[in-house]
Amino acid sequence: MSIIRSLGASPAITASCTAASVRKIGSSDIGASDEPIVLQPWQREEAQRRSAELKADPSIAIDRDEMWRHVDG
Repeated sequence: MSIIRSLGASPAITASCTAASVRKIGSSDIGASDEPIVLQPWQREEAQRRSAELKADPSIAIDRDEMWRHVDG
């Protein structure tokens, strides 16, 4: 599960991943990298919107199994 570390003034949102959820993309392993994940402003705004929506209504949350069904297709 990715953990958002920063939604503040930083130009990037950095994420850490548990070993079980690391996904390899191309030849790089984003879970093992110390590089920040750089997002566009609209991506950051969408993450903040979704976070606020979840805080306002926690009942819309899905469990881990459902999340992986969405990820794995």
